[in-house]
Amino acid sequence: VELEGSKNDIHEIVRLLQGVSYLRYVPFWSSRYESLYSFSLIIQQFIDTGVQLASLVEYISEPIRAQDGTISIKNMSETDKRIVLQRTVQSIPRFHGMRSVLQLARQTLSKVSDDSLEPVLVPIKNDLLKKGEYISYTIDQILPLLEVIPPFVGYGKEKEYLMLLQDPAELRPSGGLIEMYSLLKVKDATILSL
Repeated sequence: VELEGSKNDIHEIVRLLQGVSYLRYVPFWSSRYESLYSFSLIIQQFIDTGVQLASLVEYISEPIRAQDGTISIKNMSETDKRIVLQRTVQSIPRFHGMRSVLQLARQTLSKVSDDSLEPVLVPIKNDLLKKGEYISYTIDQILPLLEVIPPFVGYGKEKEYLMLLQDPAELRPSGGLIEMYSLLKVKDATILSL
């Protein structure tokens, strides 16, 4: 909700700046106008990406969200598991796209000189760079999991795994003597047999 309000505010600022675009031709104001307009567009990209990220996480987790807003996988039905896995797989390209947009926005923002900005905007720029770095790092950490988990838990296709249990007291090159084994079959995050 907070991001949506910010999104509307920054869209209004960009619209207003477009209305006074003639300032780019006035000698004293041209560089200030260009910096402010560029800065506004970058903020718009940051906010739009934040809104998209929040709505995507909401979309993926909606089937397992309780009435109070908490997320619990404890009581997930088979249908909910399939829906969450399907939405996760479908969201991967969007996460990649958001990461690219955010990286470009961070690179562009880092090139904006502090001297060309109004002094009141410099702390906002620095804060956005830090938050953008954190969000990019988070997406970079989440993406490999999103790409690995669905196939691992048998989304769309049954998977079979051999589980070996070792006794570390009896040393072997693999770490211990294999004392037990089991075959694990999973499909759509449901254990079919063990």
